[in-house]
Amino acid sequence: MRELLRSSTAARAKWVPVAGTALVLLVLVRLFVFGIYEVDSRSMAPTLRGGFEGSESVLVRYGRGDIERFDLVVLRRPGVKAPRVKRVVGLPGESVELVLGDVEGQERPDRGERLPLSAPRPPLVEVFSDVRDEVGEWFQMGGTEVNPWQEREEGWHLAAEDVPSGAAAGTMFFAKRLTAGHISGDPEAGPGGVSAADCVLGCEVRLGEVPAELHFILREQGDTFRAELDPGVGGECSARILQRWRGGDELVLAESALSLSKEGWTTIRFGNVDDQLFLELTPKGSETERLASGSVVNHLDPSDRMAAGETYGHRIGLGGAAGSADFQSIRVWRDFHYTDRGTHGKGEPVRLGPSELFVLGDNSPESRDGRDWGPITMGDVLGRPTHVVLPLS
Repeated sequence: MRELLRSSTAARAKWVPVAGTALVLLVLVRLFVFGIYEVDSRSMAPTLRGGFEGSESVLVRYGRGDIERFDLVVLRRPGVKAPRVKRVVGLPGESVELVLGDVEGQERPDRGERLPLSAPRPPLVEVFSDVRDEVGEWFQMGGTEVNPWQEREEGWHLAAEDVPSGAAAGTMFFAKRLTAGHISGDPEAGPGGVSAADCVLGCEVRLGEVPAELHFILREQGDTFRAELDPGVGGECSARILQRWRGGDELVLAESALSLSKEGWTTIRFGNVDDQLFLELTPKGSETERLASGSVVNHLDPSDRMAAGETYGHRIGLGGAAGSADFQSIRVWRDFHYTDRGTHGKGEPVRLGPSELFVLGDNSPESRDGRDWGPITMGDVLGRPTHVVLPLS
């Protein structure tokens, strides 16, 4: 028995230094390599959710590394105890100005430039998904006398053989306001506040026996943008993107022939991001084809007397005429929209020094950020969030 006790004591003694070393290494890693921080505000929703039950905690890798535009950073502010997570929108040596919700002058100090469509961007914010939300509650369908829409197991069927080309009866319109704080599935992010500037519509379409002429509508400020798809033969369609403003002529911004499946489903996205229009078609099993406009000039709505860039009426529409089609997987997104608050970057550009950054929160109406503080320095950056670690779901 004594031998067993001596053996057990010796074994424990051997493990004490190992456990101690592991504990020291863990502490060192926690102090100098990684940390865990709780997101305690809603300023970065929906990227990171905080400030209510189910708040997320993120794993942070200390150190700055090579910071690129739209990277997330964890930073400390003077006099603020808890670190903050923000998104970098302006890099050293650049200028930044917020104009009607968008960021201008990013790529070089010249004023008035916006990122091209090809530039990397953070993900769009989902506002509506027919997987989560009821289409009938969010969209107004058909005209006052005729409603050619029917709900089916696969989605929505449009029987618009008797609807003449261009008629509104073959369109379902998004009936909610699209705002800078609107987030799908978040009951605390309702349709109040200022209008979001940019939005994107997505869906899947399958043409009927008599293929409908398809159209998709986006409205921003005083402009109506429309994408038209006129099915042809052999799987091709004539595609156009048009712009009309109140009191002006309709302009053709872009046109081309694109592929549209004659029998299966085609994924379609029509969007307006940073005043650039794009139409994407992806027939099932095929590559994506894109039609895009250059930069367009927005016209203020005549009712917008404060020149705030407000959009009135239905923002989004989809449908067709002179035929039939089926629609499913209907989704609506918005781009980040930076509301008019604070004093920095409003009215004139902020010029960033050689070691300065400009940061903003994704949930702009509820974020205190560079608009309030001005630029931050590289020394304010603690590290980079890499993963959400809590809650485990």
